[in-house]
Amino acid sequence: MSSFLSNLRLKLTTAINNRGGLLFLLNIYLLSSCILPALSLIPYLIFPKETIYFMNGDKQTCASAISWVPIAGSGDALQSFLNGWAFFSKIGQIKRFTVIGNGLYGIVHFGSFIRLHFQYAYSNNVPLLIIYISSLIVLVPVVAWWGFISPPKDVSVVATSNVVEENNEEENHLMNGEEERGQQV
Repeated sequence: MSSFLSNLRLKLTTAINNRGGLLFLLNIYLLSSCILPALSLIPYLIFPKETIYFMNGDKQTCASAISWVPIAGSGDALQSFLNGWAFFSKIGQIKRFTVIGNGLYGIVHFGSFIRLHFQYAYSNNVPLLIIYISSLIVLVPVVAWWGFISPPKDVSVVATSNVVEENNEEENHLMNGEEERGQQV
């Protein structure tokens, strides 16, 4: 059991220290940010009135709220498209701007829902409130890291820099080996 934990710790440390490991996490984020909004489109498009009731919409204001559903649905469609595009893209700037766009959209989308939740006291929809607050908590470090602190690089640049680093390591080992042989003679 301890060997399993030490192997897991080693793999996690390697993934965190390795740029590719963090890029893998970014791709998981982009893929999930593509799939989840696409799934939310189904009730928006097929059952707009029921979606409003599910979100605890008031029956008296449902007519005006139904006009809100296509607006929220179009935002989710755009999010799904952009995140899917960034997921398959090899260009780091596309990934970066998508992450920043997710941040802006998330603050407006999730923030609006949370504000309305507290304003109208939708007490029986706590699971959605927890999901939206959790989404904001995940969104902040993702946007900070990949949007501003350490933006993703183009895949070709990352691959080239990895090859250069490997070549430099090999040259250093060769040079150290030759120096040791020269000193022994």
